[in-house]
Amino acid sequence: MENKKLIGCARIVPTGKKFEHPSIGRIIVSPEKRGNNYGRMIIKESLKILRSQGADKTIIEAQHHLKNFYGSEGFTKEGSVYDVDGIPHIKMWQKLL
Repeated sequence: MENKKLIGCARIVPTGKKFEHPSIGRIIVSPEKRGNNYGRMIIKESLKILRSQGADKTIIEAQHHLKNFYGSEGFTKEGSVYDVDGIPHIKMWQKLL
């Protein structure tokens, strides 16, 4: 938050709700704040939370055009591109130990 305005957020989905491991989803940063590393901060904090909960791996469904961004944060792509709500996505994962 900045000046009581939401800058960005993410959703952590528990094991078994979507995948066999916990997942991070709906990562978003306000358009006017993009390019200031808030997305990286949100990912790092999400990973920290998952580690504190004992998770050993996490999965994301990344928008395909952001695969290099998530790759730079330690995620590895898995499988081929698929559609989610009309947007190309790719499954990616990261070991947390």
